[in-house]
Amino acid sequence: EFTDMTGRKVNLERNITKAFGASPPMSAMLYMLAPNKMVGKNYEFLEIEKKFMLSQMINLPVLGGFFGGGGSGINSEKLILAKPQVIFLWDSMKNMSDKYEKDFAKFNISSVYLKQESIEDLYESINLTGEILGVQKRAEKLVQIGKENINLVQEVVKKQKFTPKIYFAQGLDGLQTQCENERFFDVAKIAGAKNIHECKNKSNRPRIDLETLYAYDPDAIFVREEAFFEELKNYDGSKVKLSYLGLISEKESEVGLVHLGAVYLAKCDKGYLPVAAEETKGLEWKSFDELRLIKKELWSDLALGFLEKN
Repeated sequence: EFTDMTGRKVNLERNITKAFGASPPMSAMLYMLAPNKMVGKNYEFLEIEKKFMLSQMINLPVLGGFFGGGGSGINSEKLILAKPQVIFLWDSMKNMSDKYEKDFAKFNISSVYLKQESIEDLYESINLTGEILGVQKRAEKLVQIGKENINLVQEVVKKQKFTPKIYFAQGLDGLQTQCENERFFDVAKIAGAKNIHECKNKSNRPRIDLETLYAYDPDAIFVREEAFFEELKNYDGSKVKLSYLGLISEKESEVGLVHLGAVYLAKCDKGYLPVAAEETKGLEWKSFDELRLIKKELWSDLALGFLEKN
């Protein structure tokens, strides 16, 4: 019998040979400790992710999972057919996974909840998972390596002469972010950085506007989405001058009733053109004369008015 990290008593078989992580953090834990015991993955990996993975992990069936932003995407039927002896669940997803526990139990599948809200939680969850899977020595070694590396980083931080400002870019446009005290920021905080976005009310992936990001002027941006990363990588700020032209505020359209628009002019050096984002790749360049003749939505007409004045 084991006690999971929510205080639940769980009866488990002695020799666990099949396990499933019901969310990406849990799967990462299993992959780190005992990849040969995994029966499935949560989603189909990106090509860039596959470069760093064992082939046995890449070829596992997709069984879904419980995700923070997207709710439950678990495929119960496929999961039960995969016959894991234990499922590792993230405690923050408990409100979604609760109703599945009894169904899993009918097929002799035990559920274990783990916490990962802090580095200390991570150490504890590694040790508990290692004990359950029969790889305690490996778990202890990984925890030891983790602590040694963090101690090394903290010694370097003591000699640091400035605190870099970090922005966490989430979402395809990079305008969703993370709050100061969330688990995602733990590693950067230990490394001596400051999260530039301070939340008044803790929320999952709060959204900011582009003007706020410009005002933050971060020293580094940590990017989650590959498409946004590629967009940033191909952008050379020294070759682009961005100037504020004005605000769009109108009550004639449905958009105008609930939105306020900011118009900026980007002037690029001759011969330089930033690589377009995925959602704008079909757009074409037009002259002012051509734009005047094209039928446009109201906001495009208003923005064009600002440009003609400048």
